[in-house]
Order: sequence, then structure tokens, then C-alpha cells
Amino acid sequence: MLNYRRLIEFSSRIHTYLLALHLVLTFLFVLSLFLPLSDQYYAIVLKTDDMVGWLMLFLGGWIVLASVHLSLISSVLTAAPAALTLIRLAAFYLTSFILELLSHLISGGMSVSVGV
Repeated sequence: MLNYRRLIEFSSRIHTYLLALHLVLTFLFVLSLFLPLSDQYYAIVLKTDDMVGWLMLFLGGWIVLASVHLSLISSVLTAAPAALTLIRLAAFYLTSFILELLSHLISGGMSVSVGV
């Protein structure tokens, strides 16, 4: 049981590192708005961020399920890794939403219609 708990905590730490990687990629995207960089760079940053997002989603799901499973099979409540994982996922999806919104505004623009 102790090794299982250690595995969950280690996975939680990796999940934190993935969030940090996402924030670095977000910073690189924002930096690319102010520097004259190629479209390939822009595409690589967004594709890498998508890959990090899927990794975060699957690893976060594993952490939550493993925490619930460990809580059910042992007398120790392991709610902290699951709660922290949900907070990290919420932070990821908030910054990812802002990143996609900026990407859409840059590539497609925005139109406003007034009236009927």
C-alpha cells in the first residue's frame, strides 16, 4: 500500500511538471506574438501544447482513479493528490482556453454585428 501511495504522489509531481511545461509553452506562444517568428514555430508550439494537454488529462484521470481506489482498499484517505490534480487541470484548461481564444483571434479575427 505504501508503494502505491508513493506512486500516486510521484505521478502527482509529474502532473505538476506537465503544468509547468504548459505554462512555458503558453509563454512561448505569447512571446511569438511580439517577435517575428515563422508560422511553423507557431504550429509546433500549439501542437506540443495539445500533446501536453492530452498527457495531463490522462495522467490526471489516472491519479484521481488511483486515489479513489487506494482510499477504498485501505483505511487511508488519499484526497489530497486527487484534489490537487483537479485544481491543476482547472488551471490548465483555463490557460488553454485563453491560448485558443488568442489563437483564434490572431488567425481568424473577430467580427461584430450590430442590428437586425
